[in-house]
Amino acid sequence: MKFISLIWFGLGCFLLGLCFIGDAATYAAVLSLPCFFMAWLSHRLFGRSNILLKTQTPSPGSKTSFIKTKNNTEKKSSETIASLKENSRKNLLDLEETIDRTLLDALSVLRQAISAHTLSIFFPDRKEGYFLRVWVTDSDLIIPGAHIAPGQGLVGILFKDGTNRILEHDIVTSSVQLYYYSADEKVRSIAGVPIIVKGARRGAIVVDSLAQKAFNQETIALLENFAAVIGQFMYYGYVSYENSYQRDQLAALTIYQRKFLENMSEDEIVVYIQQYIEQSLEADRIMLIARDREDPSAAQVVFCTGVDERYFQDFKFSLSDTGLINLVFEKDQIISRSFSKMEKIPRLSPKERFTDGIKSLLAVPVRTDKGITHVMAVESMVNPWFSDHQKELLLTISRAAGFALARARLYKEKEEMALRDGLTGLINHKSFHEQFNKELLRAKRDDYPITVLMLDIDYFKKVNDTYGHPVGDVVLKEVSKIIGQALRAGSDTVARYGGEEFVCLLVNSDMEQSRDMAGRIRLAIEQKTFDVGGGEKLNVTISIGGAVYPHDAKHGKEVLEKADKSLYHAKNTGRNRVIFYSD
Repeated sequence: MKFISLIWFGLGCFLLGLCFIGDAATYAAVLSLPCFFMAWLSHRLFGRSNILLKTQTPSPGSKTSFIKTKNNTEKKSSETIASLKENSRKNLLDLEETIDRTLLDALSVLRQAISAHTLSIFFPDRKEGYFLRVWVTDSDLIIPGAHIAPGQGLVGILFKDGTNRILEHDIVTSSVQLYYYSADEKVRSIAGVPIIVKGARRGAIVVDSLAQKAFNQETIALLENFAAVIGQFMYYGYVSYENSYQRDQLAALTIYQRKFLENMSEDEIVVYIQQYIEQSLEADRIMLIARDREDPSAAQVVFCTGVDERYFQDFKFSLSDTGLINLVFEKDQIISRSFSKMEKIPRLSPKERFTDGIKSLLAVPVRTDKGITHVMAVESMVNPWFSDHQKELLLTISRAAGFALARARLYKEKEEMALRDGLTGLINHKSFHEQFNKELLRAKRDDYPITVLMLDIDYFKKVNDTYGHPVGDVVLKEVSKIIGQALRAGSDTVARYGGEEFVCLLVNSDMEQSRDMAGRIRLAIEQKTFDVGGGEKLNVTISIGGAVYPHDAKHGKEVLEKADKSLYHAKNTGRNRVIFYSD
């Protein structure tokens, strides 16, 4: 890209040469300085990739978020990426200071050709207007960073499409009406032209004077030439920075895509999604919304950062509600919308709090093997804001995240299959022992009783022999369901111990409480009737044996052995009964 700096340098030399040609000397002297600076800056920009710039010219105090390039992207860690935002802000501030100094020097040179009280340059800001960026003046009444909306006062006319210049010779109103003076400076003349590049208004150059008829058409011509050079200088400078920024975004994207190839839990993946969006996309609010696993017709905000983040964090809503995010879930479509000041369109639900000032929304689906499980949404107070490049970034990370989430879910399901019985869905023998050992340690530490119940379906072999294994499987599933419904959710545990045998772990339950629980389970199974076809009905019973820690045994293995002995005692003494070791 060195040829760009050579072009600017050549143009500067050409203009400098014109300084020796009569009437063109003034114009050439004024225009050569920005060209030489553009040559220097282009060389500096294209030779470096560690300073980045946002797509739109930022205003003072506006938020920025960029990623700094390093030569060896392979060595970037997630911690390094997380620290890039601060470095990028500093780099951007350095760039802005350099540009401001250059524009200030350019205005000082322009002042040698134009006798003016104040010379100023305005640039776009985030308030749909323009702000006073740099100025050279004899006045103490200038308002630094003064904001002017399109059509506001004489200067505001320059910001409206169709206006190519202003030239007033005898102003009689107060200088306050120019909106960049704090009091009347008795300005009598003003001239200005917009800075237009690629058909878009990117600022304006304005000069004023305390004398009447201080400016003429030659002033306008000089300002137009100056605006053209400044416009090109700023435009290509920003474009080069934007390109560097986009390259760094893609480099970071590659890192995260590789990260998603690692074995991670769903929660870890969500953290990385949040981190990438925060570091790679400039937004005033970022949300990740997840479909409810238990109720697919509902969704919840998994994380929210930015405007009203405390309100929206963990916000739950129905996908049948009217909302733009709901369309992403239900229609599997990307939503990219801009809003006027008067529009109050719900994002999640009509019941949500409306956030004043949000003007742009970009939401993309995260697709997995289970359909649309998440939605990434970013919002901005700038209208419009999200570019095609930003959309593609969000889409790419959503695809990678969808793949990672699908793989994480599959891995979790396989893990659960290894720990659960395939027929009943209950935890298996191995999982029960792990859970039992954990609960036993807690019981010893906190000094509370736990009970083990061993349960065995009576004459189950006869059921299989008479009605077949399909009917036997139905009996096993229904019995396991009855046992699970009788236990206390969140504290007690039931497992399939093998064949037709089950085991229950009752936490903080003494003998009387456990006996009552076992009795209710026995009675519920006895009263359950199974339809085995052909109008024939089947009833089964269950035998239960129990042992209590620390009443019956002090060690875990002993508790299990004594519960097992109690079960066999129940079976040997008539079945369909509950017997505890102490009985």
